[in-house]
Amino acid sequence: MSDLTNTGVFVVEGLSRDKTIPVHRNAVTAFLGPAPRGPVNHPVQVTGYDQYRRMFGAPGCHSRLEHLIRQFFANGGESVWIVRVVGSSRRNFIEIPCTDDALVLRAANPGPLEHIRASVDYDGITALEPGCFNLVLQRVRSVTEPLVEEQETYNRISIDQGDPRYIGHVLAQSRLVMLPTKIPTTAPLPTIRGDAVKVVSYIDCQVDWPAEAAPDDYDLVGSASATTGLFALNSLPDLDVLCILSGKEDRDIGPVAQLAADRYCTTRQAMLVVDPPVAWKSVMDAVEGQGQLRLTSLNIMTYFPLLRTRSDAGETIIVSAMGAVAGALVASREKRNLVARDYRNAVTIRGRYRPSVDLTNEQSALLARFGVNSLMPASRLQMKFCGDVTMARTGGLTGEWKALTHRREGLFVVGSIRKSTTWAGRESSTPELWSEISEQVRDFLSKLRSEGRLAGEFDEQAFYIKCDADTNARAVGQTGDVTLLAGIAFEQANKFSAFKFHRAGDSCEIIELGVQSDSFQRN
Repeated sequence: MSDLTNTGVFVVEGLSRDKTIPVHRNAVTAFLGPAPRGPVNHPVQVTGYDQYRRMFGAPGCHSRLEHLIRQFFANGGESVWIVRVVGSSRRNFIEIPCTDDALVLRAANPGPLEHIRASVDYDGITALEPGCFNLVLQRVRSVTEPLVEEQETYNRISIDQGDPRYIGHVLAQSRLVMLPTKIPTTAPLPTIRGDAVKVVSYIDCQVDWPAEAAPDDYDLVGSASATTGLFALNSLPDLDVLCILSGKEDRDIGPVAQLAADRYCTTRQAMLVVDPPVAWKSVMDAVEGQGQLRLTSLNIMTYFPLLRTRSDAGETIIVSAMGAVAGALVASREKRNLVARDYRNAVTIRGRYRPSVDLTNEQSALLARFGVNSLMPASRLQMKFCGDVTMARTGGLTGEWKALTHRREGLFVVGSIRKSTTWAGRESSTPELWSEISEQVRDFLSKLRSEGRLAGEFDEQAFYIKCDADTNARAVGQTGDVTLLAGIAFEQANKFSAFKFHRAGDSCEIIELGVQSDSFQRN
């Protein structure tokens, strides 16, 4: 029995009581890890590889995340959320000379590759506007490649605190620079190029450190109170697939970060995708590694082997397949029935890659028994994703949940019920409320069954719902306290994966009761 307790605080707007629960929505995928530049600890939606490059990429900088995002979109992904995590908060800065001091502006985003520049002029400023000036801020691709990617223009801003255009107020809205900690008493000097033409020019940022520190596991986990790391994802109403990169290329995700990410995904009804450990060079390495691993989870998915490809210099390199796997799995959910029997061996991965280790069918089957999916060649430009397993290797009540296919659909169903019954947390627990919740959930599950996404020819074979005086005996008349039991047949009619939903106000505790037979719902 696994306890799926929702202890996180999420900004989620649930449905109203008279709305039906949607049976379709686009899968939400997020990548969390280091990137050369861009916003930190803030989810940014990206809908294409070029958009990622503009926001997070840097010329001449090798980035694992960039490589994975390219894989994701090449394999059918349409939208992804990026959370950049860093190991240092140090920032580039611009120093604009004033008569007696300097105006120092620091980049809004940390990292040595966050290139910003500024210009100051007095075009249109009259003698009746002392202390006013015009400021242009630009974010450029690099100092040597000054392609402007973002620009902010501030006309007639002032160093006078009584002016409505006071710089301290205006720059508080900037996405490129931080509000200066000290504002000079005189306006900055114009940034004029030192030649006879007197052309307004730019002052480039200064880098105040030699290299950027790599984030560690604690940076990846972050803080719930500060909404950093994993908890930056709290602002997303839905989350289906989470991919985490380690701080360094030759480093695995540590046990602390993996355990925290697993718990976070459990509360969000999401699947965590992780790379195989660097030490896995063979099938036996994977089998022995999994045998020694203490963490087993229904919400984690991994694979073997890594991929082999060529660098721009023509050298053979080993790379992650996490982006390709996530893209292919998300695309398969959008385009086909999740419980189609050909899913397990039909998901293909595109790209000029080859598995770094060639597997036989027997080895693939062995890996699946240990909770590891396989990548195997399908053609010159395609590979098969085989196994359809999570990292749950235990039997018993959770045995039915080993299949990745059914686990992903189950997470979608459970998450939809949790989110869409939020309205009940503000109502008094009465028979009328119990009936209303039951009808809302029953309508949702019936539609899933009619689409073939649940097993069973009739509703009673596909699911059951119990929300009555028995499940709510101690909560009668209490506000926002209601309990619902639901059994859902994902693979076989009359064989139900059972869940207990206990809503107390805006929070909802979900307890997985395991697999139960038809006889349970009759009692």
